[in-house]
Amino acid sequence: MSNTSDALNSASFNRMDLMVYNFFPPSPAFIIMFENPQKDILAKLIVDAFGNIVDFPGFENPQLINYYLEDVSDTPHIRFSAHIKKREDKFLFLWEIQPDGRFWEDEDGFGMGKGDETVLYSYLDDCGRFTSKFRIYRVGCTSFFDNDLEEELAADLKSGKSI
Repeated sequence: MSNTSDALNSASFNRMDLMVYNFFPPSPAFIIMFENPQKDILAKLIVDAFGNIVDFPGFENPQLINYYLEDVSDTPHIRFSAHIKKREDKFLFLWEIQPDGRFWEDEDGFGMGKGDETVLYSYLDDCGRFTSKFRIYRVGCTSFFDNDLEEELAADLKSGKSI
């Protein structure tokens, strides 16, 4: 696809679903659009054809995210995966910003990276608007969702404690 409008014209949508489309070439990118006919929202762009998060709300604890990532960028760009989970009257936008180290290994097992899978989340309302900044959802097997672990670790990191 050459631009966002071409990508939008080729997409189809399901009721109350957020759809992910992967386009080649020039490079892998995701389009995520929100539709809610009950609110007269027929196609709200969440992630554009170039993988950029539209109306990016920012990070809640950027210093903690930097701690866990080998290479973090403030650019709200989908490089690996993103998907949406419905949660009561909101939607949970999950964004994998770093895959497991095995993602990088070849078929013979060489080239494995050292990082853990890192997933961030933010909430969307029923109109497809972000209602919170991105927070850590999971790092490897450690869940940060629905607990105070992220705030505790961010405070420790700010005060200079080892985490």
